Amino acid sequence: MIDVHAKKDNRGIAINKVGITDLDWPIYLSKNNRSIAKINILTNLTETQKGIHMSRLVEVLYPLSKKILSKKTIADLLISLRQQIGCSEIFFDLNFNFIKEKKSPKSGKKSYLSYDCFIKAKLVGEKVSINLGVKVPIFLLCPCSLAISKSAAHNQRARVTLLVTPKRKDWFDDLINLVEKNGSHELFSILKRKDEKYVIDEAVKKAKFVEDVVRDIAQWLKKRKYKAFIVEAKSFESIHNHNALASITYNEKFFN
Repeated sequence: MIDVHAKKDNRGIAINKVGITDLDWPIYLSKNNRSIAKINILTNLTETQKGIHMSRLVEVLYPLSKKILSKKTIADLLISLRQQIGCSEIFFDLNFNFIKEKKSPKSGKKSYLSYDCFIKAKLVGEKVSINLGVKVPIFLLCPCSLAISKSAAHNQRARVTLLVTPKRKDWFDDLINLVEKNGSHELFSILKRKDEKYVIDEAVKKAKFVEDVVRDIAQWLKKRKYKAFIVEAKSFESIHNHNALASITYNEKFFN
């Protein structure tokens, strides 16, 4: 059959990114933990190529659903894509839901909490880069209202988005734990009365603004010599008709 994609294009214009987006695909996070990811796979296209064979992107992706997701499986995937497509740049984005079992702090009741996780990976020439990201819900108690109020302080849920160039052993649960330790308190799906009292009492000891959250996380990452990160905290304010946001970017060039 005629291969139209393989024909030469005469307009002399290269394309930065072309491929498939929003593909739902099963992945293994561990032997017993599966999720459905939404995947984008894009490549560059030279000025002489008419198009890419998009079906090959899905063909190469298929083995990913049979292996446990890791930085190595992603790097291997990018190399296989380059060999199949014959391009010099590949951009791979993967978004999925990570479910973590948690115990309530005093009653010990077991439940689950859901976290949005994402991977941003690319291959340029011979270099593979992989960045890991999480979106973690936390609890914040306001230091200002605590200082000026006689009997209470306003508090609310917040969400921290963290993207890092990871160290060798880093994985999503490590990033989630880091964020949860740096709020006023972590969240739980089940809280009995003694749990709720404990969470509030502990949060009073760690009252924080969004500015405190991003600075504390950035300080922890810098002390451990992370190459690059973006951390953003957004508080869904309970007594204001707006949200509060703070963000720190360190070595942004690693994410471009």
